[in-house]
Amino acid sequence: MNSTSNTLPATPAAKDDHIFWNQSVKLASMLYHWKLVDSYESILTLINIHQQYLQQATFKPDRIFLPPLEEQLPKVDGPRIWACFHIGPYALMARALIRRGHGIAILLKDEVFEEQYPMYMQQFKKSFGREPKPTELQFVRSSSSRSLIQLKQLLKKGYHVICYVDGEEGGEKGWTQIHVHNFGMVRKRQKPF
Repeated sequence: MNSTSNTLPATPAAKDDHIFWNQSVKLASMLYHWKLVDSYESILTLINIHQQYLQQATFKPDRIFLPPLEEQLPKVDGPRIWACFHIGPYALMARALIRRGHGIAILLKDEVFEEQYPMYMQQFKKSFGREPKPTELQFVRSSSSRSLIQLKQLLKKGYHVICYVDGEEGGEKGWTQIHVHNFGMVRKRQKPF
């Protein structure tokens, strides 16, 4: 059997690496369950990339996942709503869109906003070397009675909306199956917002 860059050890190398290994296997299992990988070789490649990503410093400089994501990101002719899970490098979608010159609006629960707003600002500064401009980053609190109106207005202004489907609940309350239609395809809206 030839040794390639996709070859992985059967067990984690260091004592504490079992947590990283389990995260990578969980990610691969999820992608396989959702039929987003086409072969075992693809799964091993993803695990290898994910392991390299996890071995970086706490702040991830986006050199591993961001370039391939940007290459695969479809060209869009207008704002979209992007639904993500709080798993793996979930903030990369926001960074990729901002790097393309798009403004983003992030939908968050109040407690998540209060807790993580400073982290969002810190991550933005580390990623882009400056504070965000109002045209680049907006937050919408989901508990506001006007949150849907705000989202509609931001979409009309050209902002992409990012929301986290699990609401930072993770797997604590169990998984809910979500059927995604036209996954991987850009779908043009039929009527204006």
